[in-house]
Amino acid sequence: MRSSAPVDGLVTTTVVLPVLQSRQFINAISHIAGTPDSSDLRTTEQRLADGVTQLCDAYAKGHVTGGRERPTILITIPVNGFTGDSNEPGTTANGDRIPAHIVRRIAENANLQRIMTTGTHILNLGRAVRYFTDDQYKALVARDGGCRWPSCHIPAAWCEIDHLIPDTAGGPTDLNNAALWCCHHHHEKHRPGVKVFGNTHNLRIQLPNGTTIHCPIPQQQPRRTAAAA
Repeated sequence: MRSSAPVDGLVTTTVVLPVLQSRQFINAISHIAGTPDSSDLRTTEQRLADGVTQLCDAYAKGHVTGGRERPTILITIPVNGFTGDSNEPGTTANGDRIPAHIVRRIAENANLQRIMTTGTHILNLGRAVRYFTDDQYKALVARDGGCRWPSCHIPAAWCEIDHLIPDTAGGPTDLNNAALWCCHHHHEKHRPGVKVFGNTHNLRIQLPNGTTIHCPIPQQQPRRTAAAA
């Protein structure tokens, strides 16, 4: 993310993001900016810029607290890619190809729907499934207090829930198999070659270079708990 020097009171800011994060960014800003009506004479670009400033203003006032709801992004992935038996990528509704390990990460807190096909014919359309309940999320906010990665100060309200052992590998959807990570460290945990040892009470992450990261449950995190609340 880079900003130019001011020219006539205006600054040009350029943001370079991976495809998925770009879709999330545009969807979120569009949602914040609202749907224009016939009296709205702004261009799409002006409306999105206003959405960014609205978000920053809300954050400065303490109105942005995070949470579990987010604008919808549709991603389709073959079952082998989802289970980790292959690296077949997912595809967004816009045609973007998303690496399988990234799809598996964001699917942990997504609404999932099974679609069985034969050729171009749909055989079965399963119901949507959400992994962790809101009550479990609240329990994790109280227990973890924020991102479990050492020295990370992202509060719980801005974190995501992770299955330490993936659901597709038989990991249960319970608190002993769950941890909170910020978006960045959740992505790091799901990178190819990363290994998880122990459970949520004795959690260790081994990076591809052999480095082991100990991620204990915080004993006292009053600042994080207050921010999450």
